[in-house]
Amino acid sequence: MSEAQPTILALLAVTAGLGLLVLAVATTTAFVKVSIVLFLVRNALGTQTIPPNVVLYAAAMILTMFVSAPVAEQTYD
Repeated sequence: MSEAQPTILALLAVTAGLGLLVLAVATTTAFVKVSIVLFLVRNALGTQTIPPNVVLYAAAMILTMFVSAPVAEQTYD
């Protein structure tokens, strides 16, 4: 029983870290705005399931990285 406790704590720490990472991405980038626009465009086209939500979220993440790249470059320099 004592061998399983560190792994449970490690799993809890990793899960909490990933949750905070998702929260940071959603609050500090344009990801939410881009994803809302993509969902509105999908609804305006009259399709409910094409493209799937996963595809829209992936496109929103790629567009967010594209939009944020100049700011990241200036920050790095």
